[in-house]
Amino acid sequence: MVIPALDTPEMKSRHTARTRGAQSLNAGSAAPPVSIDGAVVPDKERTMNKKSVFLSQVIMTFIMAATMSGIMGLIFAGPSMEWLTGWPRQFIIAWPIAFALTMVAWPASMALTGTILRSRDDKHATENA
Repeated sequence: MVIPALDTPEMKSRHTARTRGAQSLNAGSAAPPVSIDGAVVPDKERTMNKKSVFLSQVIMTFIMAATMSGIMGLIFAGPSMEWLTGWPRQFIIAWPIAFALTMVAWPASMALTGTILRSRDDKHATENA
């Protein structure tokens, strides 16, 4: 699918320039750098340390477990006292399960994301060459 506003010679030349800059900066390293509005971000700067990953997973699973247990309980029981009193219990059960699952799913999703983006960038690079 081609978006007409983005399919201009100016946008193509910007993408080509960013791709060439990323390729020259990253010659010989394993992961390509990310280009954000013309600024190339090396792989080293975009990796998260273990504390950040852990805290991110704690916060995200807290939010998701709270909202999903509340929404699913509301759908099942309707807006009632039964729903309101059952929600904390459902959340307490859901949060550790969500956290444990993200410990497995997060690395897999990051690997899949990298694969998709690399294949997309490779496709765009060959089209622009």
